Amino acid sequence: MAAFDHTVITAYRWSIVTFAECLARAGFIEVQRLQRQFPERPDRKYAAIAARAC
Repeated sequence: MAAFDHTVITAYRWSIVTFAECLARAGFIEVQRLQRQFPERPDRKYAAIAARAC
C-alpha cells in the first residue's frame, strides 16, 4: 500500500493481490476481478474486485 496526494484527501494504492487477500480474510468471496492499464497513463494501473459476503 502506498499513499499519494489527492485533491480531497490522501489516497492509497493497493496491489490487487493484497486487496483480494484482505477481502478474503474479512470473509468475502471474490466474484470477479478487472485490471486495466490505459495507454494514455502507462504509469497507472486500475483494478476492481467484485466480492460478496459469505
